[in-house]
Amino acid sequence: MEWLSMHMTNVDGHNVHPEYCFRAMIQIIQVGSRDYWERLLLTRIFSPFNLSAPMSPLVHRLYISSLVSIVTIVTIYLAVNGFQYYSTPLEERFYHDLHDWFKPSGAFGHGLGIIGTLLILIGVFGYIARKRYQFLARFGRLKYWLEFHIFLCTIGPIMILFHTAFKFGGIVSISFWSMVAVVASGVIGRFIYIQIPRTIEGRELSLEEIRGLQLDLSGTFQELHST
Repeated sequence: MEWLSMHMTNVDGHNVHPEYCFRAMIQIIQVGSRDYWERLLLTRIFSPFNLSAPMSPLVHRLYISSLVSIVTIVTIYLAVNGFQYYSTPLEERFYHDLHDWFKPSGAFGHGLGIIGTLLILIGVFGYIARKRYQFLARFGRLKYWLEFHIFLCTIGPIMILFHTAFKFGGIVSISFWSMVAVVASGVIGRFIYIQIPRTIEGRELSLEEIRGLQLDLSGTFQELHST
């Protein structure tokens, strides 16, 4: 309180209302605390988990192989587990012993729909967040996020496919084929993505940078040829 009373006068020597002093102190504390916790979060907590470094070729192959294996195993499991039900004609499924379990509104079928939808949402919005917010760069390069995005947006639609029990009609068919169109556009986008020249960090090269690299390479080849 003594410190506060000493600083309750402005530069002209007039008294300042205590309320303004308290408001100023609260703002200083809030700003200081926010800066402190941001620094703590980035330098102390997340620094040991800095994943911005590139993977070695072996680790990257294992990473991709793991994602592909998970998609393959899940697909095979869903197909084998429900083969008897899915192979039953649509008009006879109602009388199948597992109809209440595998039907789209059943416990298993409904669960597949929920999980598949969540995986797609996480894959889409997670990748968007990674591109928009630079502080997420410490959690992996954009290339690896794209690969994980493709993984989630592949296994998600597969689960939704089994959720439908291969029964398409009405609004369900519109939703399903819309999802298929989005997945197909993602495959095409991936093909276009790998055609764009990029830095080792995954950042797209501008036209000026590409021209500069071409000039550097031309100069290097001319020097090698002259020697």
